[in-house]
Amino acid sequence: MAVRSRGEPYAHALPSSVPTGLSAAVSIGHHVSIGAGSVLRSVTVEPEVFIGSRCVLMEGCVVESGAMLADGTVLPPGRRIPGKQLWGGNPARFIRDLTYDELADIPLLAEAIAHTAADADAQLLPHVDLNAYNEAMALRAAAATPA
Repeated sequence: MAVRSRGEPYAHALPSSVPTGLSAAVSIGHHVSIGAGSVLRSVTVEPEVFIGSRCVLMEGCVVESGAMLADGTVLPPGRRIPGKQLWGGNPARFIRDLTYDELADIPLLAEAIAHTAADADAQLLPHVDLNAYNEAMALRAAAATPA
């Protein structure tokens, strides 16, 4: 499950292969959180990854399971981010290893964001008052019946 938060991230694949020789497809694993304004171009994101807001992942990048990217991180083409590490900056640099608690929170955060997004989507759907609809249909039928 790939999830969004506070807006839509942008992901697309290039038409053929990339200069790194890696696949041009975008592949996103389950329990992945992608922040608002992030751009993913022909990348592979393994399961249980957190990508902050406004990140840019260029062609051929691979983000391994359990990795975190800080807000505004830029990955140059072909970069591999090892799992269980926090990276950030432009260009991305290793910051530190993640703690056990941080690793355990990645799928929980993805689930929470997915539920929040589902709740927000449900609030945007039109609300239909069936009683008012049934009354309107009854009045229409009564008006159409000759006296």
